[in-house]
Amino acid sequence: MFRHLFLAGLLMAASAASAQIIYQPVQYQYDAFYYGGDDPAMFAKAHRDSCAQYISTLHRPVDNVPLRVYSDCLPWANAAIYGMTPNDAYNQAYGSVPRYFRKADLLFSARWVQGALVVPVRAPAVPRIEIKPFHRQTPSTQPTARPLLIIPRDALERPTPPIQMVRADRR
Repeated sequence: MFRHLFLAGLLMAASAASAQIIYQPVQYQYDAFYYGGDDPAMFAKAHRDSCAQYISTLHRPVDNVPLRVYSDCLPWANAAIYGMTPNDAYNQAYGSVPRYFRKADLLFSARWVQGALVVPVRAPAVPRIEIKPFHRQTPSTQPTARPLLIIPRDALERPTPPIQMVRADRR
């Protein structure tokens, strides 16, 4: 009997569960390149480079695709030529993650993707303020009259009598 009640309670709790929350990991590895920053212009350059590389390899076999690593320290150039590795891009990506943040800001910047709430790694730089409309109280929504506690001024100034201790063994 208790098993059936437990199973029914478990099913009811599962149906009332809220959506799944997914916290995105820090990303540094993309389709054909590594990048540890978040500059949109650098992403556009990397995309143009990958398109140019794809067009140049259409009519010949691809044996050795060059490693492409980009960095904010060396903008607009493939830093792998100068010895930068994917581990360096990894370190730059994790180094740019904020160490202090408010979880409310992260959740406020989340978006719904296929029934799950996806929370980004970084909150937007501009703090968001939620503005709600003001509704003036009308006579129908004003609080009703309630009893008021009145303490006379003299009662506050009178000394209180001392408390007498009564022993428990006396009856």
